Amino acid sequence: MKAVTSALASLAILTSATIAMAANTTGIIKTVDPKAMTFTLNDGKIYKADKALNLSMLKPGEKVKVVYHVKNGGNVASAVSAM
Repeated sequence: MKAVTSALASLAILTSATIAMAANTTGIIKTVDPKAMTFTLNDGKIYKADKALNLSMLKPGEKVKVVYHVKNGGNVASAVSAM
């Protein structure tokens, strides 16, 4: 029983670490939809803006770096900065 509990605790720690990992990408802003809180890069990938992210700063044609994580199969951007 103790071994099972340890294995489950280890799995929980590894799973939570995987969820918390962020990824980075760069691209050019293609479209911005403030109403839907999304923006699209020139590669066609759509990013949902985190609630704290201000989309009014994003302009089509601008090269940006995006910090995001995948949640429920979609990309959620937590930071966007001009390059």
